[in-house]
Amino acid sequence: MNSFTNDDGLRVKGSDQMHSSSNNNCHEAKTVVMDHEPSAFRFLDLHAELRNYIYEYAVEQKINNVRTGNGTRLKKAPAGTTANSLANANHTHESTRAFFGLTQVNRQIRSEYRPLYLKQNAVYIEVDSIPEYIETFYPMEVSHPDYSTNYGGSITITIAQQYTNHPIRVDRRILINPFLKLIFNNENAQCTFSDNADARDLIEIGLNHRAAWESLMDDGVEIFLELRYFRLGVILTLKAADEFWDRVNADRDGQSLMDALGLGARSRTQYRLGDLSCMNVFPLSY
Repeated sequence: MNSFTNDDGLRVKGSDQMHSSSNNNCHEAKTVVMDHEPSAFRFLDLHAELRNYIYEYAVEQKINNVRTGNGTRLKKAPAGTTANSLANANHTHESTRAFFGLTQVNRQIRSEYRPLYLKQNAVYIEVDSIPEYIETFYPMEVSHPDYSTNYGGSITITIAQQYTNHPIRVDRRILINPFLKLIFNNENAQCTFSDNADARDLIEIGLNHRAAWESLMDDGVEIFLELRYFRLGVILTLKAADEFWDRVNADRDGQSLMDALGLGARSRTQYRLGDLSCMNVFPLSY
């Protein structure tokens, strides 16, 4: 058996069988065999209607993603639970984030499928993951204040620590500018704080006084969330350059700003932090 390549780039197998003819000429029988692999299925070659049908199938069920420090959803401890049993527990994720990979295939599939995925997405994150999570999964809403989107979904931010009634120990201030921009720019995203009425008030206050909060962020003010011991509520810290506070303090010692933000009836103190000024509003619900 001989093989060679013809002018079309196809591998050819030939046999040395001899064939008799009336003129006794010998001919080599040849068989053409395709040597390359079959072409891959091209999803984007499907009609848009068929792609949409597949997308809808991929989001038939509610997608519950859990993203907390130990990978478990906030829940009550069963009777008889001890501190040692909690420390030694084998916590696992409740979801494998089915079909999430479709959001990462390419730009076109991402633009087509991601809104549907996020609409069905229910995620639980701990409070100190707010900036990183939103800037990862909602970058356009954070980067472009005028960007209007139909992305929905549900984001629940947990503040109470797993199995306890005490707040998570947070060693740093948590920047919530990205979170506020998300709820302002995306009316379909349902965002809430769990197990803390003080923090839930912040969302309602922000939505009811949206223009003032957006103006605050446009002025370069960083808005931080801090937690204190249980029963002491949530502390909201506004951090800005001296020039900003000079303008604020010149107007009734900041009362106009507090009124505009919907915080006028809440107690507050001011203090210095390096070359920056901060205003603390605490607790939100008192």
